[in-house]
Amino acid sequence: MKLPKLVELKDSDQKYLYRHDIKEFFGRKSWEKYVYMNRFHTVIDFVRRNVVKHSAIIDVGCAQGNFSLSLAEIGYKTHGVDLRSNFIAYAKLKTSFEEEHNVEWIVADAKNLPFQKSSIDCVLLLEILEHTTTPEKMVKEAYRVLKKGGYLIISTVNQKRIRMSAKSQSYSDFKRNSQKRCRGPSDSTAKGSEHIFEFQVVEVQRLLRKFNTKILDIKLVTFLGFRLVLSKLFDHRVLSNLERFIFKVSYLKEKFAEGFIFFCLKS
Repeated sequence: MKLPKLVELKDSDQKYLYRHDIKEFFGRKSWEKYVYMNRFHTVIDFVRRNVVKHSAIIDVGCAQGNFSLSLAEIGYKTHGVDLRSNFIAYAKLKTSFEEEHNVEWIVADAKNLPFQKSSIDCVLLLEILEHTTTPEKMVKEAYRVLKKGGYLIISTVNQKRIRMSAKSQSYSDFKRNSQKRCRGPSDSTAKGSEHIFEFQVVEVQRLLRKFNTKILDIKLVTFLGFRLVLSKLFDHRVLSNLERFIFKVSYLKEKFAEGFIFFCLKS
């Protein structure tokens, strides 16, 4: 995987992705990189342990393409899918010769994937559900293309987390407010980094119960940045124990988790 050159980027959207790549993936240590790489390694490690090499994986809403390319590098047949063609064009610029045979880039709607029923071994829905007014349609489509015994991995931000800015509405509030306006939510996708709403853990669990999906595990992604911010003051073992304590207490877990990752199995 390589970082594109600025002169290769054609528009503001691609430059937006480039800035995120610098902060989250290719750059030096930063707050954004800590949070992003925490999620990145958690997902990649799960796939390595549970999904057979050369299996077919769809990265829905692939954006910069980091997950698609990293999985291609270690031997999976990946399909990077995004609704926006300029995002796909950006991801293609990062493809090295070694990855070309293991990754396919597709411009497509997450609610209408160009794959046959029960044909895919693993589907990633990473930081995408909060950008659409109809997340249940995305999950339904992911479920359609998954094989029986296939894995669905969902990551999203935690609506209940502590933050300096105003708290966004939950998914339940969003649906309730849409009904009050006497119309259902439109079937459109938000652009850029905008969150239409944010999920609480129970809301994702409720959504998954609509499908024959078994939740194998829920991983919490901390925003505290212990190993980045406090590593100069404390030994890493102290910080690990502190994290484990925080995530054993329900109230603290709700407040200090930046997001969560659901690992699911299609039964």
